[in-house]
Amino acid sequence: MPLLSAGGGAAGDPVPIGMPNCPTSCGGVEVPYPFGIGPDASCYLPGFNLTCDDTSSSGESRLLLDAAGTLQLLDIPDVEIHFLYAQHSGDIKIGVDAHGSGNGTFLGHGPYTLDSGNELTLTGCNVQATVKDGNITVASCTSLCQYRVNYNYNYNNEDNDEEEETQIGSVVSPCSGSSTGCCRADIVVPELYDNQVYTSGRYVVQLRWFGWNRSADLEVLPVRVFVAGKGWFDNSSVYTDLLQTRRAPSKDTMAVPIWLAWGAVGHPSSSVCKSNHSERLDGTRRGAYTCICKNGYDGNPYLVDGCKDINECKDEGQTSTGCYGECINTEGSSMCRCPRGTMGNHSIPGGKFSYKSNLIFPVTHITIAVGGQPMSRGMTYHKIGMKSDLQVCPISPINPVMAMGGPSIPPIRAVARALP
Repeated sequence: MPLLSAGGGAAGDPVPIGMPNCPTSCGGVEVPYPFGIGPDASCYLPGFNLTCDDTSSSGESRLLLDAAGTLQLLDIPDVEIHFLYAQHSGDIKIGVDAHGSGNGTFLGHGPYTLDSGNELTLTGCNVQATVKDGNITVASCTSLCQYRVNYNYNYNNEDNDEEEETQIGSVVSPCSGSSTGCCRADIVVPELYDNQVYTSGRYVVQLRWFGWNRSADLEVLPVRVFVAGKGWFDNSSVYTDLLQTRRAPSKDTMAVPIWLAWGAVGHPSSSVCKSNHSERLDGTRRGAYTCICKNGYDGNPYLVDGCKDINECKDEGQTSTGCYGECINTEGSSMCRCPRGTMGNHSIPGGKFSYKSNLIFPVTHITIAVGGQPMSRGMTYHKIGMKSDLQVCPISPINPVMAMGGPSIPPIRAVARALP
């Protein structure tokens, strides 16, 4: 029997995206509150203001996270998921000294942190890159280049054997070994930071060179540091372009995808989780938290009345609700019962619903003559409440003859119809 549903409530009401009279899209990307764009500070939570750049030569607007324009937001999947899909322009810029060592910064502002769906990628010879968040190392790897010695013999002059040393930067496969000219390491995000550790989301990238001939190393392969979404460097067009020295990498190669996490910091949760049906969820960054709708609700927990009741009967189906009978939506939940007039098990597929007997003893009037005087009495249907089993109830009809000592009328039994 197919799932029946009843009730709808607020589930059909439109779910708000942003604050009233505020723009909520840029370049095809929806911008839900607490994010916001434009000069009106009421359109976003402090720290969550974004820039809609419409000055691009392509004519397409770009949603930017930073003023420098190096981080473009490609998608804000859902304010309850708390992740952003962005694109970083190029590698991370690092100022190095004469010895090839130095530091650079990445992110460093706002409520954003690196997600564990990213990895550190380093290209170059005999260098090490380390990413630190405060005093926490979140990724580090070392890239080496192989030196191979080839012996070429001059068979015409065996007394003048020639030894040729050839420097090889491996470009055979992406970071497949210890001497391949690149390395990769996952970004590690601790489950919970120690209370003594404060992380601001400002990442420092440290570069250290330990070779013996830096000029020769740079001729083999330029040093570039990337933080990118996992799988980016697996693309053959990407690693082939980066592990060569004939030309600069293409613009498409240097458009680096990245996943960012976010959370509110420095705001009381009562002023951030505004919906009556929302609750606070602590994050991994100390002092940071996000808001989610409570079970049974969906929408934007950062807006007043932003979390709307989910119509489980309509939206989730039989497998999710576990209801194979009549599903009834309620505020924040749902209930299930057998269809009216049936019995069975509504919690399993094919619950063997069977219709209850619907026999009614249709006695509407009985007239019996006693001593020449008719006696009459009307009768109506007898009803009983809904039960799990068929109910048989005795119905006693009028029996005036038996009262007079005459022959009795046999008692009558009928199956009564259940109350609606």
